[in-house]
Amino acid sequence: EPADAHAIAAVADGSPGRALQSASRAFRDARAAALTTLRAVANAPSARERLLAAGGLLAGRKTSAQEREEMGSRFRMLSSLLRDVALLSNGGPAGDLANSDLAGEIEVLVEPFGGPRAQRGFAAVDRALAALARNANPKIVADWVVVRL
Repeated sequence: EPADAHAIAAVADGSPGRALQSASRAFRDARAAALTTLRAVANAPSARERLLAAGGLLAGRKTSAQEREEMGSRFRMLSSLLRDVALLSNGGPAGDLANSDLAGEIEVLVEPFGGPRAQRGFAAVDRALAALARNANPKIVADWVVVRL
């Protein structure tokens, strides 16, 4: 489906292997987890409530390495969704969304994440991906990201 292919290309970051992996159920799970986390964090009045949302990013894998790998997928999807939010909040056309099939969901997130908040979130996710690459604890990284969002 064209909308799925567009979203997969956005998170594959030029990697054919990542694109093939993204066509799987794991891709759909990562996307759902990222969207659920953004919804939960959008209007959370306290850091405590944001921390509760971090659990949605965790995949519950058996090893830390597997968890870091899955978290990387979820963070890349989170990054893709935040880029789409930033695009709409800056007046960009909905037709340019990487996740165009989620346009309605993304539109709802524009008010709480519009402007600098989406940009800060995007930067936080980028730093989180770097931390995971350096073998940081996935739970701590997830907690840090949701507080920064």
